[in-house]
Amino acid sequence: MACAEYVAEYFVEVVLTVILNRTGQISRLEIVFNTCVGTHDPLPRMNKPILIIDDDRPIRRALRLLLESYAFDCKEADNGLEGLALLDGGLSVDLILTDYHMPVINGLNFLKALAYRVSGQGVPVIVLSGNVTKEMEQLAQQAGAFAVMSKPYDSQKLLAIVSRACNRPIFWER
Repeated sequence: MACAEYVAEYFVEVVLTVILNRTGQISRLEIVFNTCVGTHDPLPRMNKPILIIDDDRPIRRALRLLLESYAFDCKEADNGLEGLALLDGGLSVDLILTDYHMPVINGLNFLKALAYRVSGQGVPVIVLSGNVTKEMEQLAQQAGAFAVMSKPYDSQKLLAIVSRACNRPIFWER
């Protein structure tokens, strides 16, 4: 199993700090996970990149930098139409992160169009939005979204969903 290969390359130290107040109750609890990499990098780049689709360039850049810091390769598109063009042009990906509200083709229409393309079938899609509603979440999931998340996103939660979607372990470092 791939996960065993990665775990064998890491030394993990867990530090538990408990601070008690004067009455003996816990006033602060801190758990720190420290990892140490072996002699070679156990997190090789993925064979296929993650496609990030968002009309907001700073958001795309922040997502790319976060994912690349965990050894994911990333490609970017400004909107759903550009994302579809990349996929139609032969780009093969392990995961797609898309904004919901975009010009040209929004995230929901992108999901619907993706279902009709051979290159996009079976690729998990995470939809991000600054204003997630129950209706929007339901529509996205009906259209095939793997997950729907609010922006601003919690990076740890996003990485956990990415890990699950790509079936690849991610190691948290402090």
